[in-house]
Amino acid sequence: MRYQFLSVDLQNDFTAEGGKHYKIRPSINFDKEVLFPFLKEKGIKISEIISDYRQPRLGDRDESCIPGT
Repeated sequence: MRYQFLSVDLQNDFTAEGGKHYKIRPSINFDKEVLFPFLKEKGIKISEIISDYRQPRLGDRDESCIPGT
C-alpha cells in the first residue's frame, strides 16, 4: 500500500475570521470548501496533528497559537 501525506495547518489565529493574524487567503477557502469535502467524499482519512506549543520567545510581539484556540 502506498501512502501520501498532505499537511495543512489551520490554526485559528491564522485561519478564522477574528483570529489575531487572520488575513483572507485563497488557500483557506480552497481547503475548507474544496479539498476537505473531496477527501471525505472519497473516504480518505483526515487526522489532526496536535502541535507542540511552545512558550513565547524573545522577540514575539504577542501571544499566538495558544492551545484550544
